[in-house]
Amino acid sequence: ILTNYKQGTIKNQINKTNNAVKNITGKYPTLVRAPGGSFNSTVKSSVKYPLIQWSVDTLDWKNRNAKSVVSAVKGNVKDGSVILMHDLYKSTADATKTIVPWLKSQGYQMVTVTELMQIRGYDLNAGQVYYSGYKK
Repeated sequence: ILTNYKQGTIKNQINKTNNAVKNITGKYPTLVRAPGGSFNSTVKSSVKYPLIQWSVDTLDWKNRNAKSVVSAVKGNVKDGSVILMHDLYKSTADATKTIVPWLKSQGYQMVTVTELMQIRGYDLNAGQVYYSGYKK
């Protein structure tokens, strides 16, 4: 949780993470989702990337129930939503088997956060927090 640290440690953690991602994918990240979604003024001033939050929290980490995850998405998603789900739970993976076809049937298109923000005309700025790609 970055809010527990001073600026130097935060920068070091972000740099180590970015280097690890680069070593695996060949590209540096351009956005940050702070661990646990926790941020404060120190985090915002230390992270030289846009901070991405979410507008739909499935609480998959808490309930670990595929039906609950599906229900959270169906009950809260709208055009421009950023949906928070974690890739380490089988229940979340199972939920995506229902969610993705349902979203497509409703006319939604799955895109990256970067693509969503570009489509919506957002200029992403370092240290600013974004929750969704809802129309301005």
